[in-house]
Amino acid sequence: MGGGTDFSDFFNHHEGKVISTTINKYMYVCLKESYKEIFLKYSKYENQKHYKFIKHPIVKETLKYYNLNDVDIGSFCDIPSGTGLGSSSAFTLSLISTIQKLRGKSLNRKIICNLASEIEIDKVKSNIGYQDQYACCYGGLNEIIFNKKKIQVNKIEINKTILSNFNDHLFLLDTNITRDASKILNYQQKTSKQNIPILLEILKLCDEFSISLKSSKFKQCGLLLNENWKIKKSLSKKVSNQNLNQIYEDLIKNGVYGAKILGAGAGGFFLCIADPDKIKNIITKFKKFKVLKFKFDNQGSKLISF
Repeated sequence: MGGGTDFSDFFNHHEGKVISTTINKYMYVCLKESYKEIFLKYSKYENQKHYKFIKHPIVKETLKYYNLNDVDIGSFCDIPSGTGLGSSSAFTLSLISTIQKLRGKSLNRKIICNLASEIEIDKVKSNIGYQDQYACCYGGLNEIIFNKKKIQVNKIEINKTILSNFNDHLFLLDTNITRDASKILNYQQKTSKQNIPILLEILKLCDEFSISLKSSKFKQCGLLLNENWKIKKSLSKKVSNQNLNQIYEDLIKNGVYGAKILGAGAGGFFLCIADPDKIKNIITKFKKFKVLKFKFDNQGSKLISF
């Protein structure tokens, strides 16, 4: 909730805010020193003598920052990229963390978040906001506030029973469409000034959502999710399309309180809020789509040593 207000074009003039949480779907990055050269394994394979020849933009800029060669890097994840769940930022954070550990340097969360944002936004020139880096790194249910001077992560204090009940109301529906978020957000960035009134409307929903959540008014949370999706679609014609609109309408017709596409839009996952007793029945009516149940995760980015 609040996506779009985490872009510097907005929060340099108006305070931005998002409500986000991390879930038990992970990105894994493994790194070790190699005998010579760089060995890189992701959805493709690269073997290069120097980081300047690497095609993967995030890896190239990160190794350049550290002036690091002769490493073996592998990655794999629970959810594919291009689905709006922040996998690119999770990858960047993980890569930085492993290099920091290799170099014997501090794993301070603020330092890692700042560097991940710098690499993705300033170096790679990805047209993305700042929320994913901080959400992934800190973990848990948070209110993240953005302004020109600093980015602040505030844990949302909420009764554990309420949070567990809320989790039971949620599921993800895969639209079977992957997309390049940067291309979609590039258009939004070009029209950022005229979108400010729209983003201010999205911003207002954050506090309403937080109040409804803490009061166990989960149906109201769903209605606010609907409102967010309707407003978000007005940011750009690229955010949605006829197929996505039909999926959304079918979800609502079949009992979902509220739904919205996560991330930039144009594909990926619909986050859905519904009565837990009806979710199983709802899922059976969407057999051609993969539906994902998940649990909240509070740990954030962490190192696993072997």
